[in-house]
Amino acid sequence: MGGGVFATDQLEFVARYEGIRADKDYVASGNRSFHFITLGGNYYVSPRSHTFKISADLVWSLSKNGNLAALNN
Repeated sequence: MGGGVFATDQLEFVARYEGIRADKDYVASGNRSFHFITLGGNYYVSPRSHTFKISADLVWSLSKNGNLAALNN
């Protein structure tokens, strides 16, 4: 779930929430729920086009994510 809002014609602020619930087959014990919040922004070089933009994001984990490596399989 996420969204964004334009501060100017060229600058957009964005936010997103992500949640992952791992299956017991992959994570047998411990934390199986992982939650993340992303905050960022987009700068559109041309205010009349979305052809070229510069983006930056910062992601925070809201939960312990040591078991997240098990989902790599």
